[in-house]
This record gives sequence, structure tokens and C-alpha cells, in this order.
Amino acid sequence: MKVRRKVSLISIIVLLTTIFMAAGLVYATKDDDGAGKAKQKTIGISEYDSTYQFFVVLTGGSKDKAAENNIATNVQDAQIDAAKQVGILENFITQGVDGIIVSTVDGEALSEVAKKAHEAGIPIVSLFVPIDEDYVLSNVVVDEYKYGHTIGKMAGEWAQKNFPGEEIEAAILSMHDYKPGIERRRGEREGFLEYFPTGKVIADEHSNTTVMAMEKTETLLQAHPDVRIFICDSDDTGALGAAEVLNAAIPKDEHYKYSVWGADAVPEALKQIKTGGVYRGTVDVAPYNIGAMAVSYTHL
Repeated sequence: MKVRRKVSLISIIVLLTTIFMAAGLVYATKDDDGAGKAKQKTIGISEYDSTYQFFVVLTGGSKDKAAENNIATNVQDAQIDAAKQVGILENFITQGVDGIIVSTVDGEALSEVAKKAHEAGIPIVSLFVPIDEDYVLSNVVVDEYKYGHTIGKMAGEWAQKNFPGEEIEAAILSMHDYKPGIERRRGEREGFLEYFPTGKVIADEHSNTTVMAMEKTETLLQAHPDVRIFICDSDDTGALGAAEVLNAAIPKDEHYKYSVWGADAVPEALKQIKTGGVYRGTVDVAPYNIGAMAVSYTHL
């Protein structure tokens, strides 16, 4: 029997849905070294990309929760490379870790190695991108449409409050190579236009680093000098870069006309929002709590 549970973690919104896939699976416990002494358990953690503040915070939650339970952690960065992540998980299996937490790059690509872990009795918790339900203990996924809709809603409400009835141009900066992000982008666009119907989305540009976001923002300002709202699907990959360019390019007495919106509530984003400027808001899905929760879901 498969158990499905919805967990609300957020400060502003998004449903974090944890789907327990393998309630009927039995995992062996490795708790003795043959000399009557308890063996410390280890969780292998594969990050999506450690250059993103979001995943640094998330991993911090996992490491702290593991330490509370006297569980060691082995953290490896996949660098948004599915093949590299497969190798990381294969190494975890060879090393005999007791559990695996993976911020999955590509669920299909990890299916076979997840099967190997399952056969070895190692529970896997997959974050954000699901893996074949036959081989993981749980898939933890975000309602991407609702996540994006909340970002767009914030931008739309701000525009409607400050510039009602005006035809203001907006641009979306998003990770086009992130599969779940398709629904997030749709939510951003529809949320913005729902709450600011006179607005116009003039571009949807791919961006997966702060540097790329800066370059895309500069290009957009040159090609569309009237664009004033930047809706980004994360702080790390869009909003931080867009805000840096706008804060430098736009005179301070004109900042009130511009806004940047992000997601994930990473520390630098929160700092900029508090200090003022064009960075207006971000959506928090509590990555630290997700990381801690993932450790609990391994049942070690």
C-alpha cells in the first residue's frame, strides 16, 4: 500500500508534497561491526549544484539533523550533471552508506542506480524531481505551478497597487533546462497577468546562473527599454543577477518604477529585500527544513 502525505512547510505558500512510495519495502539495518559496538550510520547526500545558495542551505539542514541523530554525512555535488550524479550514487552504494538523499537532476537517468540501491537495502529520498516509485522510499516534490503562480501574483499585486491600469512590460528569467520548471514558468506568467491584467510579458529568457541573469537583463534592457518588472523562478539563477544590474543601471530616484521577484528566499535575497532597491520579494519553501525532513524520511 502506498501512503501519500501533504506537508505544508512554507512561509508564503507552496505545497510541499511528500509522496511515500515504498511503504512495503524492508531495509536492512547495519548497526553492528561484529564486535558488539554500534556502527555510526552514514547518509550519502548528492546535491544538485552547490553554487546555488538554496542547496547550501538545504544541505545544512540535512547535516544538522543527521548530527542530532549521530549520523555521519557524505556530501557530493552533481553540478547539474545527471551522469555525474549516477556515478555519485553508485559510489555511495559501493561504500555501503545507510541511506541516500538526492536533489535529483534527472529522475529517469537515476532509475537504474536507484534500483541498485533498493536491491542493496539502501533507502533513497529524492528531492524535487521524482525517481521511479518502485525504487525510492519517498519523492519530495513541490507544486511547481503554485510556486510560480505565487511569484507572479506578488509581481502582479505590486504593479496593480502602484501602477493600476498601466501597460507595464515584464520579463521572465527561468531555468529552461529544469524539467519541473516548465510548470513554474506557466504559473509565473498566469499569476502575473491574473493580478495585473494590463501588464505584458515580453520575454521568457533562459537563465541558470547569476552571471547569465545579469547578461540577459542587460540585453533585455537594451532591446526593451520599457521593461520594468523581472519575474524569476529562483533567487540564485535569476533574481540576484537581475537586481544587481537594475540597481546599478537605474537611477535611485527611478527605482520605485522597477521590481525584481524571486524564489527560494536565500540569505542574499533576504538581505537585499531588507536593504531596499529593486528587489521586492521572494517565495520561501524553507530549504533548511526540507533538508532536515529528508533525513527523517530515511528512517535511520
